[in-house]
Amino acid sequence: MRLNHVTRLCVGVWCTIGLLLSGCVRESEATLDVDPFPAAKAESVGLDAAALERLSDVVQGYVDADEIVGAELLIVKNRRTVLHRAFGWRDREDEIPMTLDTIFNIRSMTKPLTGAAAQILFDEGVLSLDDFAGNYVEGFGGNASRDITIDHLLTHRSGLPLTVVTHFEQYADLQSLARAAGAEGPEFPPGSQFQYSDAGSDVLGAVVSRAAGRPLDEFVGDRILEPTGMKDSFYYTTKTAEDARKERIASAYLTQGGGFTRYWVPSAPLYPFAWGSQTLYSTPLDYARFLSVWLDGGAWNGARILSTEAVERTLQPISPMTSLFSTMPMPTGFFRLQPTYGRMAILYLDESGETILFGHSGSDGTHAWAWPKEDLMILLFTQSRGSTAGTKFEAEIDRILLHPEIDELNDEARRQFERLLGSFVPFGEERPMSSVSIVIRNGQLGLDVPQETIYSLTEAQGDHRWRLDPLPDHFVTFLEEEDGSISGFLLASPSGADRFIRGDAYVAPTLTADEVEPYLGTYLDEAAGREIEVLFVAGQLTVQLPESIVPLELLPPDEKGWWRLAMNPAVSLRFDRDASGAVVSFTARSPEGTDVRPRVARDTGASTHEGGD
Repeated sequence: MRLNHVTRLCVGVWCTIGLLLSGCVRESEATLDVDPFPAAKAESVGLDAAALERLSDVVQGYVDADEIVGAELLIVKNRRTVLHRAFGWRDREDEIPMTLDTIFNIRSMTKPLTGAAAQILFDEGVLSLDDFAGNYVEGFGGNASRDITIDHLLTHRSGLPLTVVTHFEQYADLQSLARAAGAEGPEFPPGSQFQYSDAGSDVLGAVVSRAAGRPLDEFVGDRILEPTGMKDSFYYTTKTAEDARKERIASAYLTQGGGFTRYWVPSAPLYPFAWGSQTLYSTPLDYARFLSVWLDGGAWNGARILSTEAVERTLQPISPMTSLFSTMPMPTGFFRLQPTYGRMAILYLDESGETILFGHSGSDGTHAWAWPKEDLMILLFTQSRGSTAGTKFEAEIDRILLHPEIDELNDEARRQFERLLGSFVPFGEERPMSSVSIVIRNGQLGLDVPQETIYSLTEAQGDHRWRLDPLPDHFVTFLEEEDGSISGFLLASPSGADRFIRGDAYVAPTLTADEVEPYLGTYLDEAAGREIEVLFVAGQLTVQLPESIVPLELLPPDEKGWWRLAMNPAVSLRFDRDASGAVVSFTARSPEGTDVRPRVARDTGASTHEGGD
C-alpha cells in the first residue's frame, strides 16, 4: 500500500493532479459578460433541488468533520448556476469566513493553461507536437533529455521527475528551472510510459515563453485570461505582490494527521515567478469559463479561442493515469470510470472507452469536472492540502446527482456485508494514532485509508479474502470469531502482513503551552549545518525544518518519551535532559540511525504560535 510522503513538502507537489483549459484570439468587450452563468432553479434545467441540497450538506459535513477547513461549491447546468455556496473558513485563525469572492491557489490546475498556451502556438504554426524541447530550452542536449518532445511534456511521458525544486527561491527564473530539469534528465526513455511531472510542465512553460517571445504569465494573460473574462485569475508572484486581489486569497492549510495547520497566508507570494506547473490563482466562476471553452469546442461566447483540432488534441486519451510515486492507477470515486490523461487534461473513460467527463484537481484541494453530454460543470474549491474530500465527493456526485440507483446498490451491500463494516486499528499499538475503515462505496466493499483513498475490495476466495483494487498483490483477509463476528483482518502484501483489530484511533489530549515550554527553542543539526526549531503551533508540538514551509507535527510521546513525526511515524525524537532536568538536546531516530541535536538557543516567546504560518 502506498505510504504518505513528506518528500518535496516545501513546494507542495505530492498530492493529486492538473486539468485542462484553452487559448484564444481577442474578442470584443461585449462578449466579456458580467454573469455568463445566470442563476436558475434546479427544476428549470432538469435537476432535483433536493439532490443539490444533499450535495451541499455533504460539503458542510466535510467542514464539520474537519476534513476540510473551508470550501466553495459551484454547480452549473446548461450554463445556468443552480447552486453556489461557501462553507467554513477562508482563514480559520483570523476568523475570516469563506465567501463567494474568495480566490484560491489552484496549483496543478495551472497546467491546463500552460497546455492551452502551447495549443495556441500549434494553431499558429509556431510550435508542433514533434518539436524537441531542446530547440527552445538550453540544457537538453547532453543526455537523454535531447529526445524529449513537446508532446512528451504535454502528456507527462517525458520521463522527467516529479520536480527538481527543493525550495521556492532556488531558481532565478523559469528558463533556469527548465535547464535544471534538462540536466537532471529523464528517469526512463521519453515516450515509453506515463509519469506525472511538475518538472515537465515547467519545461513546457519555458518552451511556450521562448516560442512566444514573452513571459509565460503575460502570454497566458493576454491570450487566455483576458479574452475569456477571467478577471479574478492571476499569477501571484513577486511581480504581482502588490495586486489588490491578494486580499481575497484564502490562506492555505495542511493536514498531518492531527487536524489542519495553516502554513501560508497571502500577505506575500509563495512563488518568485510564474511556473508552468502551478502559480495561478483563480475562482470557481473563472475556471468554469475555461471549462465552457472546451464544452463549446474551443469557443467563448461565439469567439474562437482554440481551433476544434486543438480541442480534439487535448481531449484525446493517451495514457491511463497512475498515482504519484507509483504505477498504481489513480484512484477515483466516480462509478466504473477510469482516469486517463490526454494533453494536459484528465479524462474519465467508461468501460467502452468513451470519455464521460473531463476535469482536473490541484493539490491544495481544488477540483473541477465537466460532463459534455449533460452540459454540467461542478467545481469544489478548498485550500485543505492532504484531504481526500475531493475523491469522496466524486462518489457523492454520482450517488446523489447522476446515478441515484447507486443508493440501492449501497443498501444491498450494507445488508450483505454488515458484519465486516467498521473502524480498525493496527494490532499491538497501545495508543494507535490512526485507523482505517471497512466501508461501502458504489455498491462495493472498500478499505478507507484516511488522507490516501478508498480502495475497492473484490472477493478473491471465499467470503473472507478480498483483493485491493487496483493492487492485485494486496489482500484483506477477515478474521472470524466462533460466534460469526469479525474481530479484525490481515492486510497482506509482497512485503509481509499487518494485522488490524476493531477499534478507533487514539485521541491525544490537548497539549498546553506550559506542558511543552521546556522543549521549545532552537537545536543544531551539526552535520547538515542547519538549525531546527521546536515550536508550539495550534495546540501541537512541532519541528520546523529550514526546507519546509510548514512546521511538522509530532504525535504525543510514548511511554519511553519518543515523539513520532505525524507524517512519517518511522521518524521520532526524544528530548534529553541534564542532571538539573533542563532540556539540552534531542535525539532524532529514523531507519537510518540516530543523531543528537544539541540545543543552541532558547526563545520561548518567539517559539509559541497560534497559527501555522
